Amino acid sequence: MFSDWGYFDGFYLIIGALELILAILLLIPKISLFAAISLFVIMIGALITHIIHDPITQTIRPLIFMSFLVIIIWIEWHKE
Repeated sequence: MFSDWGYFDGFYLIIGALELILAILLLIPKISLFAAISLFVIMIGALITHIIHDPITQTIRPLIFMSFLVIIIWIEWHKE
């Protein structure tokens, strides 16, 4: 689907690797805020891609993940 959306071949591997690495980094307290914000930025890209190329119902999944990330960001922000 990434090529249908106009992204270069292999972009999905980069995004997948980033998501996996950042998800693991969420478990490390000192850098979990950075990881959550970075994942949120990736989800903004996913949301925009789905808004442009897919039916509006495809935006539900990124919005759910973004909601969880906002909660994590809020909790981590108030810890420091």
